[in-house]
This record gives sequence, structure tokens and C-alpha cells, in this order.
Amino acid sequence: MKGRLAGTLAAVAVLAAIILGLYLAGPPEVQREKKLDARRIADLQVIASAVDFYYTRYGKLPDSLSILEKEPGSRLFLSDPLTGEAYPYTRFTAGSYRICARFARESGPGEARTVWAHGSGRYCFQLKARRLKNR
Repeated sequence: MKGRLAGTLAAVAVLAAIILGLYLAGPPEVQREKKLDARRIADLQVIASAVDFYYTRYGKLPDSLSILEKEPGSRLFLSDPLTGEAYPYTRFTAGSYRICARFARESGPGEARTVWAHGSGRYCFQLKARRLKNR
């Protein structure tokens, strides 16, 4: 009797842990959206670094993001991982530009204080190219 009760309690505890884990992680669709948004941010960060390299090398911003693909060692993702639409890029001044993406969700608390914080829907980041120092 005690063994059966202990087994039942253990099964209930495991089931409760699974349910709690699913609750804390969110539904699979939410996790998928978060993962896609994280990929979008990663893409934009790599693009921003490539713009900095280009700016350092040529002293100007690229006319388009496609130019960056032609640079040696370039491994860029220039389009949204879900829709395949190109990330919009616009030059403003000699050293500033804007790059945009469409996000499924608003930034989480960990991103709220970074340059990459964003709302849901189309969001544009206005960035300034940096000249990189030789090491």
C-alpha cells in the first residue's frame, strides 16, 4: 500500500513538474516566435558589424546590404528567416543608417536596456557606423 501511494505521489509530482515547465516556457508557438525574433536580432547584429567593417575599410556606408555579401569572408543573412523578405536598409547621413525587421513579439526584460530593444511588428533601429581600430 505504501509503495503504491509513493508511486502515485511520484507520478503526480512528475506530471506537475511537466505542467509547470510548459507553463513557464509558454506554448510552442510563443517559443517559436521568440526563437525567430532572436534570429532576427542576431542577423541585424551581424549586419551592423559588417557595416562597421565596410565603413572602416572604405570610409563610407554601403549603398545597399547586398554589397556586403561581396566582401571577403562575408556570411550574412540579409532576409527574414520566416518570410524571406529583405531587411530594409536606409542610409541617412555619411555615417548613420537605419535597418528594420518585423518582430513577432516585444523585447523581453533582458533586452529592454540594449540598443536592440524593440516592439512587436515592424521596428527600425537607427545606428551609427563605427570605425574599427586595428589590433
